[in-house]
Amino acid sequence: MGKRRKGRDIESARRVLGEFEAAKETRRTSGWWASNSGPNSDLRQAWYWLVKRHQDLADNDAYASRAIGVIVNNWIGDGIMSTPQGATRRYNLAWKRWADTPESDFYGIHDWYGNQAVGARTTAVRGAVLVRKRVNPELFERYGIAPLQVQMLEPDWLDFNKDNGIDILFGQQFDSAGRLQGYWIRDNHPGESVLATGIRAQSSFVPKAEISLHFDSRRAGQRMGLPFGTAAILTLRDMGDIRAAQQMKDKIAACFFGVVTDMDGEQDPNKTGIEFDTIEPGAVEHLPPGRNFQAFVHRAPAIL
Repeated sequence: MGKRRKGRDIESARRVLGEFEAAKETRRTSGWWASNSGPNSDLRQAWYWLVKRHQDLADNDAYASRAIGVIVNNWIGDGIMSTPQGATRRYNLAWKRWADTPESDFYGIHDWYGNQAVGARTTAVRGAVLVRKRVNPELFERYGIAPLQVQMLEPDWLDFNKDNGIDILFGQQFDSAGRLQGYWIRDNHPGESVLATGIRAQSSFVPKAEISLHFDSRRAGQRMGLPFGTAAILTLRDMGDIRAAQQMKDKIAACFFGVVTDMDGEQDPNKTGIEFDTIEPGAVEHLPPGRNFQAFVHRAPAIL
């Protein structure tokens, strides 16, 4: 009898220890709602706001901007150099002439290595980057370099309005088996001011041989990337509010000033009340006779 009871107790303990605590309904997990949706359904609805807010942090928050800069520097640095194996001297010279000139950039701003940094930064801030190949015969005719230009595009150029939930997702066209066929690319960036005039943005289909989408795929079947700082957006926002509040407190604390009271003097009948309603650092104000003033003493809390 005792042995059977001991055996049941051991088996019960094993079952308890084998359970996952995070899967239990306990006080620690109460109020924890977790979605179990697919890799694209929730992202399709939230992507616009995530990118918009993440871009604002990257532009205006010193810590977020610094983090993006570190990521791009560690990822790309001065540029990822490529040295084709077994290439002839003529080929290497042609590659160097193309890669080192801004003529390789569709916009004529960066060389190939600068475009790498632009692509990395766009991916980190907006979740993805489009790289489109443009053939420009004039490059060979005028400069004698390869007639190829690279156009870096933000993922906003993808026409999400084409999505039907079946064979078009995030502006990407797929066949019946789910294989990528190409992209629906807008004629203009949807965020440019020219679109505010009421002109409806059009899009055209570009086959995958001419353009590619690059992002950090974290789930199988994921078709669009997330900004790198997505998990920290609210934290960075709260930290920014705390820093702004602390700075305002410090400004108020810096406004230490003094007052002079003449207890035996006579008050000017044409003046009543206190003659100032604002304070400035280092100010010395005079109070009417018989008046006293008690200043607010600010003690700024220490920042942990």
